[in-house]
Amino acid sequence: NEALAEAKAYVQEMEEKVAKLNQIQSQLDEATTQLGRVRLDASTAQEASEKLTCELQSIQGRYEAEKITNAALRKDLLEATSRSGELLEEVERLRREGQRLRDDLTKLATERKEVDAAAAGNKNGGSTAELVPARRTAEAEATIAMLKRELQDANQAIRELKETLKATVVKQGQNKSQPVHNGNSHNSTGSI
Repeated sequence: NEALAEAKAYVQEMEEKVAKLNQIQSQLDEATTQLGRVRLDASTAQEASEKLTCELQSIQGRYEAEKITNAALRKDLLEATSRSGELLEEVERLRREGQRLRDDLTKLATERKEVDAAAAGNKNGGSTAELVPARRTAEAEATIAMLKRELQDANQAIRELKETLKATVVKQGQNKSQPVHNGNSHNSTGSI
């Protein structure tokens, strides 16, 4: 009986060890599964990190390019603003010159009418003292012709300056809406 009791105790002890071994095997399987998941998660996280690093580098590159473009656009804006100011000053100067020429033309036209009236009065029996010498009349006509040419030239210069100013403003607007690739897109127009 003692051997039977000993054998039963041994079998019970072995069953307990097998149960414990099965429990450890189950825990090992579960840990292996979790380790596989963790490795997969780590691999996914590594790929996401590399992707984010690439995106960050791309964004930094675009940011640097935008900084360069922005600096070039600021420079172009300053140059265009300066040029616009110069053109406006030139337009104003030419307007004053044109007004002076118109005033001179009006004055000379008035003088010419007076000369013509004096000549007509002389033909109709007027005083010879009122007659302006022919030389002065020829000088007045030459001056009138010269002033007309100057007025036409001034008006043409004003038109050209207006066109240049308009082109500058249009270009300035385009530069704000289009990126500058080489940083040197400003083409200044020549002076008149």
